[in-house]
Amino acid sequence: MLWQQTTTRHLGLGIVLLFTMGAGMGPWYAAFMMRTHSMQTAELGVWLGLVNGLGGIAGMLTGGYVAAKWFAQNERGQLRLIAVIIASMLPFFVLFLTLQDRYHALLSLAPLMILWCFFAGPAFALLQRLVGEEMRATTLAVVMLLANLIGMGAGPQMVGLLSDSWAPTFGGDSLRYAMLTMSLMALWSAFHFWRAGETVKQDLSV
Repeated sequence: MLWQQTTTRHLGLGIVLLFTMGAGMGPWYAAFMMRTHSMQTAELGVWLGLVNGLGGIAGMLTGGYVAAKWFAQNERGQLRLIAVIIASMLPFFVLFLTLQDRYHALLSLAPLMILWCFFAGPAFALLQRLVGEEMRATTLAVVMLLANLIGMGAGPQMVGLLSDSWAPTFGGDSLRYAMLTMSLMALWSAFHFWRAGETVKQDLSV
């Protein structure tokens, strides 16, 4: 049923792809900073902890507030805004992976984390509204099962395999190019959120 309904299909695919990109690149942030910028684990841990923690909280709160305040009766607008937000992550990935100063690179992670977490409130709330009450728990379980199995399972492996395969060509920069390639998945995820916005009004009215 989730696959047959157009909106839930695209919304589920968008979430899974977003988790694949996020969970695929997240475990490599520290390795990249240590290899490229020669940072020590103690300092890096503080930076990543602050960026991920504060940025994540800010992103989730902002996404929920914007959806409720400005797009309360406009589900299509919510999904299209999420699509634009996700696509706008790409320039910040490029900045993080190409800036020469270590602290400038780390600072570019802050807006990146805010943008990544923006989708959570409105997307998961909408996912629950698209199915009947008896299916809500199962729907969330299925989507998150796929997001974790594919995203957290395959995502980091994909980055590692790309980095290993490109090491003969790019040497010490192979991880940088592997992560840059993985960041393009933001556009793929954004496409599915945009497509979900095209049919959400029709599917909510059923």
